[in-house]
Amino acid sequence: MPKISFPLVLVFLVLFIFFSPIIAGKLPFPGDALVGLYHPYRDAYADKYPAGIPYKNFLLTDPVLQQIPWKYFAINKLKQGRIPWWNPYTHAGMPLLANFQAGVFYPLNFIFWLFDFLLAWTIYIVVQPFLGALFLYIFLRHHRLHSLSAAFSCLAWVMGGFFLAWLEWGNLGHTLIWLPISLWAIDKFSETKKFRFLFLNSLFLSLSFFAGHLQLVFYIVLANLAYALYRRVNLLFAISYLLFAAVVLPQLLPTLQLIKLSARDIDQTQVLTRPDWFLPWQHLAQFIAPDFFGNPATLNYTGVWNYAEFVGYIGLIPLLFALGSVFSKTGRRVWLAIVLILLFTLPTPIAQLPFILNLPLISTAQPSRLIALVSFGLAILAGIGLDQYLKRKIGLKFPIVIIGSSLLALWLVAFGSGSVVAQRNLILPSIIFIIFITVIFLPSKAKAYLLLLVTAADLWRFATKFTPFSPKEYFYPQTQTIKFLQDNLGSFRYLTVDRRILPPNPNIMYGLATIEGYDPLYYKTYAQLITEMEGGQPGTIANFNRIIRPTNLDSPILNRLKVKYILSLTEINSPQFKLVFQEGQTLVYENLSL
Repeated sequence: MPKISFPLVLVFLVLFIFFSPIIAGKLPFPGDALVGLYHPYRDAYADKYPAGIPYKNFLLTDPVLQQIPWKYFAINKLKQGRIPWWNPYTHAGMPLLANFQAGVFYPLNFIFWLFDFLLAWTIYIVVQPFLGALFLYIFLRHHRLHSLSAAFSCLAWVMGGFFLAWLEWGNLGHTLIWLPISLWAIDKFSETKKFRFLFLNSLFLSLSFFAGHLQLVFYIVLANLAYALYRRVNLLFAISYLLFAAVVLPQLLPTLQLIKLSARDIDQTQVLTRPDWFLPWQHLAQFIAPDFFGNPATLNYTGVWNYAEFVGYIGLIPLLFALGSVFSKTGRRVWLAIVLILLFTLPTPIAQLPFILNLPLISTAQPSRLIALVSFGLAILAGIGLDQYLKRKIGLKFPIVIIGSSLLALWLVAFGSGSVVAQRNLILPSIIFIIFITVIFLPSKAKAYLLLLVTAADLWRFATKFTPFSPKEYFYPQTQTIKFLQDNLGSFRYLTVDRRILPPNPNIMYGLATIEGYDPLYYKTYAQLITEMEGGQPGTIANFNRIIRPTNLDSPILNRLKVKYILSLTEINSPQFKLVFQEGQTLVYENLSL
């Protein structure tokens, strides 16, 4: 295994600088969006922030609405010596172990046994890019890339678009980081035929699986299998996949059963007409200028919803070297794989086929997330391109012409459309392009490190612009309304009638039960019940799009679901409901018919 080198230390230093807000007491979770967007948190901070707490990125709410509450509940149950089969707090009760994203069996959960949850979650988020960079470095050094070239690839991957856009989710990054080291295991088995590498591949795939993102691990297993076929491993290597399948059964079987019983297929109807389902052709511009359509963090994003699904940016300089790698034999092979993946990522006829045929599981997976593999492949190509360039085996005229022409075309589009946002966000890529052309005329060793530093600055700017760090005080703070519910709810449930009030899942952190829920998987029968509650025909299912928040207070189903309290921002004029508590704009009504 290769030693850690100075270039890799530089990558770790960039990551350390990126996470430096932690030293000042801010943590990598979007707590500012939770308390800045939703009541009763806004009410609790109203004296100091009458207009609400400022938040960095409204797009990053899922980590505090899904991943953190699920992980918190699962870990607490495990610490009590109990298997977290069931979550009683959302959707009037839902499976938790079968909820793949909770990552109940992920071995790195040991972090949460060593530290309190908030510190453990911080470590859990921070280790993603460090481990990802280390594992990719090991893989590329095994392929004899120079340490500088390998580090260049690592930087482009873990500080690039897809990795950073989904960093604070935790489960996506932890799913991804095991890909390069699993490919290294395939290389070692192919070369030595030693069984320990067969077992290591199974281990790394299992770690990726248990990390908690089913769609990504499906892509990773496919990529791993394709690489094994490429390396022409013997049939004995099939044992690796059989072991992997056996190990993951305790998680896979409950998840598959939940998927079968869920309304996932109904929520994902008519996907071919959704503009965000595939990577829109025009969003290929984000590989060159990530904020060509704006950025949600600056509230000026005008592209197809949503930004995080389409940003595959690995840095302009890495992209230039990736294009240059097409003139090397290895580079052409990797480029072929990327082109094949893009055929299923973009809205091409071949990409639409699985959805036309309604293939199980695949037809409910959003293909734009194949950008995860595209970004990974481009980062590897960037290192190959730099390595070949430093060895004087390739030139850079082709990538300079391609990127230069693309930038010119984007400038023409920006001026033609009159988009000030696009014009402003093309300035930095254009400057970086000019710096690149200037630097390549310097002596070889000096220019390589300079290009690494320019790339580091570019990606650091991109990452810090998008990623929030919040004070630990914003980690699900206590409010008077929440305390009232904790003291009085008992075995009953509550309901909110305004989407601006306490969204589903944070209530898990307080032990409060609701009939609402936000989850890609929820029971089909429960969806039928809520559809009927909202006035739909019995037996039918409305398209809730993952979020169930009923508002019909006249339905008798309200009492059947034991809803004792209603949270509202407006007055409820009904003798059935009595105002019993108020905090700022948040009104709490008691259901007197229970």
